[in-house]
Amino acid sequence: MFKVLSIDDDRIILKLLDEFLRSEGYTSLTAKNGEEGLTIFKREKPQVVIVDVLMPDIDGLEVLKEVKGMDPEVEVIVMTGFGDMDMVIRALREGASDFLQKPIQIDVLKVALKR
Repeated sequence: MFKVLSIDDDRIILKLLDEFLRSEGYTSLTAKNGEEGLTIFKREKPQVVIVDVLMPDIDGLEVLKEVKGMDPEVEVIVMTGFGDMDMVIRALREGASDFLQKPIQIDVLKVALKR
């Protein structure tokens, strides 16, 4: 199965994503901020990254750019609780494979992971 790295400053969201991904058979990695996420990405080389847009240090769109710069083939799913269309368009232009609105619906996440 794939390695999936989840990056979010909300520990509850990270725990829920981690539990869900493990239950689905994925190898789950978590990071509490963008900087930690980039470090884990470089070390572990996951095939999928799920990243929150609004984080205090490095935001999710910057993480998206850096990850795609290191590995253009990685799938990046961007999520936010504040989804405006400009943000969606920016994320997709930067190479995001999908955009999820919080609170995340498990069925929608399953579909995004299978793409």
